Amino acid sequence: MPSAGMVNGASAMSATSTGMACSLTTIAEAAAHVAQAPAGLVSLVDEEWDHFAGVFGAPGSLAAGDRIPLVDSLCQHVVAGLRPVLITDADGDERARNSPGAARLGLRAYAGVPLCDGQTVVGVLCAVDVRARPWTAEQVAALNAVALTAGLIPGLVHPAPDDDGPPDVTSVIDALAEAFVAVDTTGRIRLWNTAASALFGWTAAEARGRFLHDLLLPAADLAERRQALSQLRDLLLERRDGQGAQRVLRVRTRDGGDVPVQVALSALPVPGGSWICGTMVDLSLRRDGRAPARTGGFLRTLLDSLTASVYACDAAGQTAFTNAALGGLLDLPVGVPTAAADLGRDHLVWPDGRPLVPAEHPSARALAGEQVRQAELGLAVPGRPRRTLIVNAERIVVDGVVLGAVVVLDEVTEQRRAQRFRECELAVSRALVDAAGTAEAAQAVLAAIADCWKWPHAELWLVDESADVLRPAATWTAEPGRGDPLVVPALSPGQGLAGTTWSTGAPVWVADLTAGHCFEYETLPWPGLRTALAVPVRSGSDVLGVLALYADTLDEDQELLTSHLCSVAAYVGEYLQRRRAEEVALELARTKDDFLALVGHELRTPLTSITTYTQLLADLPEQLPPEIRPMIEVIGRNSDSLTAIIDDLLDLAGLESGKITLRPADIDLAGLVRDAAVSVRAAADRRRVTLILDVPDRVPLHGDPQRLRQMLDNLLSNGVKYNRDGGTLTIRLATDCAGTVLTVSDTGIGIPEAERDQLFQRFFRSSIARASGAPGTGLGLVVTRTIVECHGGQIAASDNKPGTTMTVRLPSAAPSAAARTGPGGEG
Repeated sequence: MPSAGMVNGASAMSATSTGMACSLTTIAEAAAHVAQAPAGLVSLVDEEWDHFAGVFGAPGSLAAGDRIPLVDSLCQHVVAGLRPVLITDADGDERARNSPGAARLGLRAYAGVPLCDGQTVVGVLCAVDVRARPWTAEQVAALNAVALTAGLIPGLVHPAPDDDGPPDVTSVIDALAEAFVAVDTTGRIRLWNTAASALFGWTAAEARGRFLHDLLLPAADLAERRQALSQLRDLLLERRDGQGAQRVLRVRTRDGGDVPVQVALSALPVPGGSWICGTMVDLSLRRDGRAPARTGGFLRTLLDSLTASVYACDAAGQTAFTNAALGGLLDLPVGVPTAAADLGRDHLVWPDGRPLVPAEHPSARALAGEQVRQAELGLAVPGRPRRTLIVNAERIVVDGVVLGAVVVLDEVTEQRRAQRFRECELAVSRALVDAAGTAEAAQAVLAAIADCWKWPHAELWLVDESADVLRPAATWTAEPGRGDPLVVPALSPGQGLAGTTWSTGAPVWVADLTAGHCFEYETLPWPGLRTALAVPVRSGSDVLGVLALYADTLDEDQELLTSHLCSVAAYVGEYLQRRRAEEVALELARTKDDFLALVGHELRTPLTSITTYTQLLADLPEQLPPEIRPMIEVIGRNSDSLTAIIDDLLDLAGLESGKITLRPADIDLAGLVRDAAVSVRAAADRRRVTLILDVPDRVPLHGDPQRLRQMLDNLLSNGVKYNRDGGTLTIRLATDCAGTVLTVSDTGIGIPEAERDQLFQRFFRSSIARASGAPGTGLGLVVTRTIVECHGGQIAASDNKPGTTMTVRLPSAAPSAAARTGPGGEG
């Protein structure tokens, strides 16, 4: 990157020889030619001044050696920014309006690029015009190339030794695209660039030193040409304004032919005189049409190399040009006339499939003056998959006349399809989460897939294991007005598309159903379908069903579509497996509840009789032998224990199923706790367990007093039962912002940490409890948990070190209807 440091321009100028000035004038001329401008300038700058070291065709009285303050010059912006400065119209540019230098020269257009000596910016190379005009990227690039070449010339800043002739500027003139020739006052050739060798056939070594009229002028006109050149030379040498002259000549080439050239002539001061410089352009390229042909060939090659499809139309909307990519997009053979591109416009559709009316076509919109930018359209060619296009179009206007429009079509089918696939998988996931059941989920999944693929029909088949057949679980069609699809009630393994997929366990792709497929006609949902794809819905190695989709057009993206449908089928398979597991779990729970209820009712009837007669016998002490009374007491205790178990089973089944509902009321929970403590005091005294009660006078609560008392009895009786002799049972009741907290802490045998998560499961008893021999069924805490949850609360067990602490949290507000009916139940 060039640095912003500037070489002292005054010292550079004073050190620059006359030959160097000639070189800089040549560079200025080169700048004018490559930018197709009437004037070129080479400026060397220091901190205060802009020195005009090379001047060609400049307007006004500007001459080489003049200078202006740098702050008044446009060059200051080039040097400060280290980049080109382009001004197309000085009237509309603030930099030009504020530049006295631009006003002095009457400049309207300016193109300046940095001029560097090594890595240091020493000045500016610019092309200027007295008319407003645009600058093309090619012209700016050419200016940069001339500036770069000039920077390589020895002595541009640091003085070079004087020589008999100008310094070597071969690299400068060889950078020109036009032929460049310089002759001295005798007509002897001194400079000859590469473009001149290409045009005339002689190398620079062969041309230098020869007389121009001997080398290039036809022999028949030799005397006349010599006289004309002499007059022209005298004219140029007499002029002081630096302006060149334009002439058209016919010159001879090495092969004996002659070509017309347009020559731009200028005088170049050199030590001891002046040289005449000429830049020549071959007019035959313009006159015989070869230049347009070459330009057209270049343009066609450029457009044919693009992956985007391009066509241009005339002002009447008729196709005038197409590139190779458009032919590929429309499946047109090579060499098809450009008029055939009109076929493509007949198949353009909106994203929703509606055909475009003529006024909606991109070319028509562009001709009407609209700039079409990033418009999304579809291409629906019969017999081919529909494709997605991004379209840009713009009108072509030259000198205020509408010549036509150019349209660029980028195919984005794969990008849009990948985007739709992601959206489809998201829609499928949401459908599976939100669906209330398998039927609703299946319908939503089919709709999401078919809408994503734009295929008109989709089916989901599920395996009926009992009958060993596939049965339709859901169907979806995009054309309900077409009539109901023909969906058979069942498919055997290997029957039809879905049956074949089921039996093989692999995806089945049919590119063209009309091309002699092996599936029975009656298994197809509609006649006229063309492409079909079916994939198995798996859970592990088991096939649970089949997803099948049908298209009424040919589609060739087998690998992509199969991969996507298999991905969706995996989601469906996981959902079906999860639903089946949930249904099995629910069925097991219902069966268990029914069994518990049945057992409870069937045992209660005979147990009631046993309990009644045992009580009658116990009331007749004088009529029974002494040895019989202990037996009756054992029967009574076991009957009571069995009755309690049956009551727990019935309570648990009723609460969990919702058949038993709470009867909440405004109660004093503190009073219930004190009453429950009184009821276990006798059992605690027998084991010398100390009861510690930390209960407020009153704790209001809205709940079922009977069920809450049942909960308290279970917790306190367990606290005594599993305590150690001489232990402590602490009962605390408190309130906080979230509700009421009850803790029951014993100093007993405790519960292993690994078993606490199972503590509230049916029939579970910890290993320590079983080893201690304490009686229990594993139902009391399950009933307790259910009562707490029915009240909207929570229960948890923790280590008391030693012993266990049971913590119950109950909300102060009344439980909701759902809570009152039990977990998952209905009132």
